[in-house]
Amino acid sequence: MRASAIALGALWVVFSSVASADPPSASELDKADLELRAAETSPSPGEKKAKAAIAAKHFESIYEEAASWRAAAGASDAHLLEDEIAVASAWYWLATAAADYSDAYMAWQKVAVAKVFEQRAAFSFDYDRKAASLRIDGRAIPPRAMDRPIALELGQHAIVASAADGGTFQGTVQVTEPQLGGRFFFPVAFERVLKAGEVDPRDPVIGTRPKRDSGMSPLKIVTVVSTVALASAIAVGGGYLLFGRDNPHGLDTPEGAAIVITELAVIGIGTTIALVSD
Repeated sequence: MRASAIALGALWVVFSSVASADPPSASELDKADLELRAAETSPSPGEKKAKAAIAAKHFESIYEEAASWRAAAGASDAHLLEDEIAVASAWYWLATAAADYSDAYMAWQKVAVAKVFEQRAAFSFDYDRKAASLRIDGRAIPPRAMDRPIALELGQHAIVASAADGGTFQGTVQVTEPQLGGRFFFPVAFERVLKAGEVDPRDPVIGTRPKRDSGMSPLKIVTVVSTVALASAIAVGGGYLLFGRDNPHGLDTPEGAAIVITELAVIGIGTTIALVSD
């Protein structure tokens, strides 16, 4: 009887410890929250950013395991503390996508939307085909937020994107003062990636381009017509000279031989010019 009581007591202790333990996700969220609070209270700007980066990675890993608005909200707050505004705005959208609309979420969302988007320009990226990745100022935007408006501060921002089919894009967004507080669209036209050995047809050609056969050029036509006309004139004049009633000369005379040689030379020269000219 005593042994049974001891065994039951041991089982109760084990059951109580398991039941009272926090779920792993809640426990990790609490740890990440503590890291974020530590970053917020850091006196040094450098230390603040370093601790915020640690907290951001922690929140992101929690979100990857089980998407929740708390994890995404923590990542957004941590990136905002790092001054990584674009990434913070992307995580804001992931938090709204996982919202449970509890009082806690609504309280966070009201403050976060002001902290992230006020006095900044929101840019939506208009891809000409399915995008695979987006980086702004060297920082990766989560794939599930690439189609949402991204907050950008005043100044120039480097944009690097890739398409699902391998195309790439590089460009810059210049945010001006009148754009602050507004929403804008930025076109992203991906460049086709050339295969090994493939030449971009838009590149300048170095060397001689192969000649295209486009028929007879105007110079060829003029040369042929001139040659035929001149040869015909020589033939007519020579025929009269050789066989005319007033000029009874034959082909075996010096005059006849000169006419034939001249006509053949004119035809040969004209034909050669027509063949070699472009």
